[in-house]
Amino acid sequence: MTRSSHHLLTAALALVLAALPCAASGQAMIQAIPGTTDADRLGDEMRKLASNPRNIDALIRAGDLSMGLGDLSGAAALFARAEKVNPRDGRAKAGMASILVRSERPGEALRYYAQAESFGLDPRTFAADRGLAYDLIGQQDRAQRDYRVALRDAPDDETTRRYALSLGISGKQELALQQLAPLLLKSDRGAWRCARSSWR
Repeated sequence: MTRSSHHLLTAALALVLAALPCAASGQAMIQAIPGTTDADRLGDEMRKLASNPRNIDALIRAGDLSMGLGDLSGAAALFARAEKVNPRDGRAKAGMASILVRSERPGEALRYYAQAESFGLDPRTFAADRGLAYDLIGQQDRAQRDYRVALRDAPDDETTRRYALSLGISGKQELALQQLAPLLLKSDRGAWRCARSSWR
């Protein structure tokens, strides 16, 4: 990778990281009750933990919600508690990995993702975030493979933007534009930022 392409990669991926942790965490989606917010759902999970501190499902859900709300330290504490309850729970490993991605520590994140997969967690549940980890270390082919898996299983705009940005960084501008086109037609601001980064 040349110095100029490395600078482009760094600047472009900074845009992606700037959108986190509001982006999907790669964990199982939590069904929303109409009129409730993530903060409300987090409160519900914390009440469950008050009555049973070893409720691993509540720990994982609370960790996911905390991460989505931008509280990475709180999420890390919850996932660490889940790991103590069950050191072989892949969901806790994947949660910690997603925090590490958001903290720009992709190498450590990838080790956690490998553990999560070895403990039986379906990699489709974290493919979008693992793809970003691969992008951050310059392994665009692996990143794009994970993005395709994530988009095939649970398509969303954030993963589409990541995939397009990765394609643009690796010189596949036409393919990147094909991915971004539906979002650009909706005047998606994130898609426009990705497009500018990809062709800068």
